[in-house]
Parts: sequence; C-alpha cells; structure tokens
Amino acid sequence: MLKKAVKLVTNNLGLKLLALLFAGILWLAVVNIDDPTQTTSFTTSVSIENEEALTNMGKFYEIVDGNNSVTFRVSAKRSILRMLSSTDFRVVADMSRIEDMSRVPIDISAVRYTSYVTFPAQTLYLQVNVEDLQTKQLVISADYEGTPAENCAVDTVTLRTSNVLRVSGPQSVVSTIESAHAVINVEGVSNSITDSVVPILLDKDGNQVDTTKLTLNVQTVNIQAEIKDIKSVSVNAVLTGTPKEGYVYTAIRYSPETVRVKGTGAVLNTINTIEIPAGIVDIEGESETIVQTVDVSTYLPDGITLVDDEDKKITVTVEIEQIGTRMLELPTKNITIHNIPEGYRAEFVDETVKVYIRGLDADLEKLSPEDVTATVDVGGRSQGEFTVVINLELDEELYSTNGTQTAMIRLISRNALEDGDEESNGTGDGTDDDDNKKDTENNTGGALNKPENGSNEDTDTGN
Repeated sequence: MLKKAVKLVTNNLGLKLLALLFAGILWLAVVNIDDPTQTTSFTTSVSIENEEALTNMGKFYEIVDGNNSVTFRVSAKRSILRMLSSTDFRVVADMSRIEDMSRVPIDISAVRYTSYVTFPAQTLYLQVNVEDLQTKQLVISADYEGTPAENCAVDTVTLRTSNVLRVSGPQSVVSTIESAHAVINVEGVSNSITDSVVPILLDKDGNQVDTTKLTLNVQTVNIQAEIKDIKSVSVNAVLTGTPKEGYVYTAIRYSPETVRVKGTGAVLNTINTIEIPAGIVDIEGESETIVQTVDVSTYLPDGITLVDDEDKKITVTVEIEQIGTRMLELPTKNITIHNIPEGYRAEFVDETVKVYIRGLDADLEKLSPEDVTATVDVGGRSQGEFTVVINLELDEELYSTNGTQTAMIRLISRNALEDGDEESNGTGDGTDDDDNKKDTENNTGGALNKPENGSNEDTDTGN
C-alpha cells in the first residue's frame, strides 16, 4: 500500500511541479486583473472654517492640547491607495457646526480619485475649549531701559505712532492685563534715538503676559528717546523776615545740597544754583530751628528739568538760636583814652569796668576779658570825675553790646599835680620827683599833656 502511494506521488513528478508553478502564475494574474479593494489609515491637519461663527457670539476657542491633527481610514482599490497621500484629502472643522460648545464635526473628502475612495461610516470630532471673548483697550506707556553714556540722561520718551492698543482674546488672559508698555533701550547712547519695538503687556504684579492667544491691533510701535546733558547744581534759599527779638539764625542747610539737572549744553551753562525765592522760607518771629520741605522743580529755568524726580523735594533747615549776654570785668588798661586836654592827666577811677556783650552762647564762652579792647573819648572835658561811654572793639559778625557801656574817669590838671609835688618837696629830702616823670600821650590808665608854652592853665571840674 505504501509503495503504491509513493509511486503515485513520484510518478510524473516533473509534470506535477510544472502544474503547480503554472497554478501560482495563474493566481497572480487573476489577482492583478481583479484589483481588490483595501483599507488604510492617513493622518493630516484639520483646517478650521467659519471661526467668526464663534467670535460673533463673543466666544473664544482653543483646540484641546493644541492637537489639530486627525487620523482617518480610507478604502479604495489597491492600485488607487498606492497613489494616495495625506495631502490628497481635505479635512475641515466648521465652527458653525459646533456641538455642546466642546466639539466640532470633521468633514473628510478626497481631492483626487474622489469616486474611487470611500470612508467608513464614522464621525470624527475636533475637541475644543470655548470661553468668553474679551476686548480691552489700553494706553501704551513709553518707557526706557539701560543707562545712557556718562554725563547724559534721558529727558523724554515718546511714541511716534498711536499710543492706543486694543487687545482681544480669552477672558481668562485678557482680564489679567493691567498695562501696556513700549520700552526703548538707551544703554550707552549719548544722542537721541528712535526705534521700532513690540508692545509688552504686564499684569498687576508686573509680570509679562503671554500674547500667543491674543490678537493685537498693532504689532509694533515707533518710540523715541531724547537724550540731554546733565549737570550738578547747588540750592540756595532767600530767607524772608527776621527771628523773634533776642534770636538770630545761625546756619541754613539743604538736603540734598546739590541736585542733578538736565538740558542742552547751552542752557545748562546759564545755571549754577537753584534759587528758592523770598517768601517761601519765612523765619519771621521764629524762636527755634525750622525745617521746611520745598519743591524746587517749580524754580527751574525753561529748558531745564531734574534728572531724578525724587530730588525735587528739598529739605531746608534754618537754625535759630537765642542771643545771650555775658558780663565781663574789662581791665581799664585795655581801654585807650582819646583826646586828653592839654595840661591834664586822665585816669580811670577803677581798675576794671563791667561791660555787657551779646552773642551766641558758644561764641561768648570763647571770649576772654583780656581779648577785648575799647576806647573812650574825653575831648571837651575839664578837671574832675565824670562818666564816659566805652566803645568796645568787637567782631560785629559775632558780638554786639547790650546797651551803653560806661566807665568813671578822672581828669587831673598839671597845676594841681605840681602844687602837690612842691608841698611834698618842702617837707621831704628836696628831691624833685618831676625829674623822674615821663610825658605820655593817650596812655591807658593816666596821661599828662604839657602846654607848649609852659604856662599854667585854670581848670574846673565837670561831669
């Protein structure tokens, strides 16, 4: 039995193999001639249509996860499928057909071999997030960043185009926008510059807002920065009034003492001091130090402004101190006698006289009686004791006298002196003391002036 089977298989083996080969070739021919239908997948981007359907409703949308691609299946003859790619299909999401404000049906159609291509009966959707649309109008502020060249400062920064910016987008983003700014970089510049910059949107905390979801009516604005020279100037106040009687202002201080101003070189050359005019700082009747804040920006010449606006407030301090009085025992040897009449000797009754000097306590403490000099005038007087006015020689910037200062002085005639000497000689040893006397003029403490003709003069006593 087995032999029969082997013989059956091996009998005419070549013809059998040839028949098998012919059958395969015949099957391939049948398949190619029949061209069976097959199904395959394509992936492509979804085109959005009729977006205004949502914007007209006051809505804003965004695609979930930012994924706007879709994968779909296509059936066609194998020969057709072999010639198709993802670009041969039109994939559209029509926003006017949105469902539940969350998904949009996707329409898929072939742009080639339309009649040979079919799609499975399945609806695909584009998933979207929808929220209210908000529009906000902002005024763009012109700012700068960076530091200009040395001895230069930014004077003004202005927009050369419209400063109105309209922003539209999702309420969740637009509601966070607090301000709009156009910023020009002035790092190291010494001349005025102009630039085109993109507006920056900031939230209430000063953080920059992402504009990728926003629509702006302008994309860039032209901005100009004007650069001026700078200069440091001092401050001076013209005081009004006088302190209370018995008081004097001793110093005036400013904080800050100097401020920086900006302007053109020609204008800056005309100013070295900012003067606070009379009537602003008033010390009339004051008895203690006063402190006053003054806005000096109003006293700047035309064409000049402050570099730092915070410098406009200057603190003016006027120190007012009470004038004190000190009594000094002035030695009469420090007082010079003027205009002693001829034939008389002048001398002070006392070795010291009391004088009263006014000034600040600190200055009075430095004053010593030995440092004070004075003069008196006895012109027109005659023999006797009388009161004379003392003229103190003081530093008028520091001191003054407190009322009229006086001293008692005595004029003695030469005849009276000689008579007294003769009496002494009649009872003494005969020595003539006059030989030992020296004539002096305008001495301090006493003087004898002899008449040129040597004659005696009558004298009288006066006060």
